[in-house]
Amino acid sequence: MKKTISLLLCLVLLVSMAATLTACSKTTIVGSWTTTVDCTEKVRAILLEGYEAMEQFFDLPKFTVKLNVQFSDDSTFVVLVDEGELSNSLSTLDEPLRTGIKKYFNNMGLDTQTLESMGASVDSALAVFHDKNVGGALVNAFMLNGTYKLEENTIYLNDHPTNLPDGSMKATVELSKSELVLKDANVSFETATDLAAAINAGLTFTRVED
Repeated sequence: MKKTISLLLCLVLLVSMAATLTACSKTTIVGSWTTTVDCTEKVRAILLEGYEAMEQFFDLPKFTVKLNVQFSDDSTFVVLVDEGELSNSLSTLDEPLRTGIKKYFNNMGLDTQTLESMGASVDSALAVFHDKNVGGALVNAFMLNGTYKLEENTIYLNDHPTNLPDGSMKATVELSKSELVLKDANVSFETATDLAAAINAGLTFTRVED
């Protein structure tokens, strides 16, 4: 009798342990994720808006933006641009911009002396491009926060499930322990449109381990 009771207790313990292990191993979206988005064409468009005649003289480098995403267990989320990485990327633009400006002035037959007589210079022209505030435009293009709901392979951001008012997004999800893929976005908002476009094309995030 004692052996039977002991055996039953062992079986109960094993079942309990198996349930615990299953729960612990369950894949969850909760946590921190990161990805990079190619923004080369967007940066070029921002810089050259109103200065399209100069486009042929600029050879800008590939420009990527790093995004950090946090899904919390209280059903809230936030998408932020990594501003440290963004600052480093922005600093790589100065030299090719300066080179392009010089090429443009040379093509116009404007040497340094002529520019100075006009109250202009390469540095003053460069300042015009700095005033475009590329960094601020990129932050606004991707920043998003609110609530989320995950149902099987679909995620709803800021609304659920059929009504999509302004400020919401619906996307298909592929989730593993280390990767999160968002794609096929259905959106209804004017802000963070670049984030929506990237997700619609298919955006893969990597989990950030604590």
